[in-house]
Amino acid sequence: MLFDGWLALMLLGATALFAGLCMAVVRAFFSKSPSRAAYRAVALWAVSFAAAVVGCPLASDSFGTAGAAGLVVVLCFATSVLYLLLSRWWEGRDAAAAVAYLQMCRMRAPDAHRAPGGAAADAGDGGAGKAAGDARAAGESDDLVSERDPAIVCAMAARDFDLTRREEEILLLLLDGRSFASIAGELFISDNTVKTHVRHIYRKTGVNRKEDLVRRVYG
Repeated sequence: MLFDGWLALMLLGATALFAGLCMAVVRAFFSKSPSRAAYRAVALWAVSFAAAVVGCPLASDSFGTAGAAGLVVVLCFATSVLYLLLSRWWEGRDAAAAVAYLQMCRMRAPDAHRAPGGAAADAGDGGAGKAAGDARAAGESDDLVSERDPAIVCAMAARDFDLTRREEEILLLLLDGRSFASIAGELFISDNTVKTHVRHIYRKTGVNRKEDLVRRVYG
């Protein structure tokens, strides 16, 4: 009877690892807006599941079924903790890199589109060229803001309005025009949970409807 209990625990742990791997694969390869953190999560769960598959027979030969069950339980617990800790760190790094890239593009945009002749052209037309150049730079900056990646926009909004990671994910899907039901299916949560997160987003950004939210985030 004890042997059956250890065997059941081992199978339950292996199933949990496999389920975690499947969830990570779905989020990484079947999501409309996957992130690099999602692909890293797939690698983490895959390594853990492979370690369980390879390690269970070895542990069973050396320590019996109890040893194999203990190995699987340790792998489940360690992988879950690592996923919770590393996913936030990965997402923070990706968001910081996206913001840094956007800032670099903003700094380089005016210089990259200057008219031939640069400063000489500005001096030659007595300041008119400078004014035109400023107008061009302003227009190009607006184009850059309007065409920038929504993921970058959401990363900046999350930093500016202190949004949680889940709120940032929902904001990105809202900007993509997704309905509450579609967001719930994408993130494997209920419609009521989505509505709660949207209310928190509205409260933190100081708006009451989606149109105002889009203007606030892209403003």
